Amino acid sequence: TLAKLELAEAETKALARFPEENPNPVMRLSPNRTVLYANSAARAVPGMTRPGMRAATDIGQAASQAFISGGSALITFETGARAFGLTAAAVPGENYINIYGREITEERRAQAQIMAQEKMASLGQLTAGIAHEIKNPLNFVNNFAKLSNELLEDLTAEVDRVKDAVDDDAREEIVAIVGD
Repeated sequence: TLAKLELAEAETKALARFPEENPNPVMRLSPNRTVLYANSAARAVPGMTRPGMRAATDIGQAASQAFISGGSALITFETGARAFGLTAAAVPGENYINIYGREITEERRAQAQIMAQEKMASLGQLTAGIAHEIKNPLNFVNNFAKLSNELLEDLTAEVDRVKDAVDDDAREEIVAIVGD
């Protein structure tokens, strides 16, 4: 019985350490937004405040909303270059709200990078489309010019072949037409 009591006490102490060992922010707030508990991860975040102080405005508002609704509220808390996703959860039958958080800074950076890559891909597709639309008429003009040069060469060769067979007036007229 004493051994069972000591074992229960050891288990209780181990469970009591659980929030403090959590690498993510954990807080407990009263209904008036006073911080009742903040683990070391929460205390290390500037602006999340310390026990006995009022919670930051946005955290306190989420806690009040959860307390009033009896449910939970999600918020994003930003401090400096860091961002945290926080869940304020009312505990049924208790006069406090628990706040559970996790850092989402890297997720946000990854999302921003993906968005930038998608914009670049869209810009590349748009540029390719514009280049294609410009290139099509240019190809037509180039192809027509090549064909015209080939026809002119054929016509010049034909004139050279038959120039002795026509009289001087006809030859001058043919040279004037081909020369234009």
